[in-house]
Amino acid sequence: MKVLASLILTLALAACTGDSPNCEVCPALGNACVPPGACTPASCERPIVSSALPGSQVQHLGTYKVGTELPFTVPPDAGSVTIVQQAKVAGLTVTYHNQIIDNSAVPLTITFPDGGVAYDDNVDAGNPSPDGGEDPSGRYASYGGGTPNTAAFTIPNTSASLAAGVPEGTWKFVVNDYANECTLLSGCSDGGSADSMYDVSVITRTQPPGSTLDVAF
Repeated sequence: MKVLASLILTLALAACTGDSPNCEVCPALGNACVPPGACTPASCERPIVSSALPGSQVQHLGTYKVGTELPFTVPPDAGSVTIVQQAKVAGLTVTYHNQIIDNSAVPLTITFPDGGVAYDDNVDAGNPSPDGGEDPSGRYASYGGGTPNTAAFTIPNTSASLAAGVPEGTWKFVVNDYANECTLLSGCSDGGSADSMYDVSVITRTQPPGSTLDVAF
């Protein structure tokens, strides 16, 4: 078994040399092959932290590559759902339209139990607002950007999802970061990679009895 493991490591390192544009050997990660820019000094490693919440609220799904669709369960009377992605192996930045931005982690898509789309990161954020920005209040979920390394995406986070609530059942979402999106969209000149790995958990909180207040004007 040790001989086989050594052989696999040798072959992996042989296939991942300093001449490879898509991979580099990372001593801080046990000489694993990682996307360029993902290897940081051991003192800068990003540890995976377990949730301190009760186990009944946390679904630890494991470590997955970007592009992987994962199911999770929302119990009855859920008040909120939070998708947590913690970077295991991921680049730090991407270059998009000549601007260097953080490689933020964000679900590519989130799907309702009935198959409808709750969130799509490649869809326009919302309707134009008078101040020149965008108004996402009419969408079920919204993302503001700027969540590198570790990201928590919580629903509800718009007026529409506050009104609709969080339906019970089996939801799905796709593990994703900006580096992965750079391989899918035009405009990226550096940092694109479909090899990022994230530790994924889903946190659900149920509403206590009597927590809903109806107000009429």
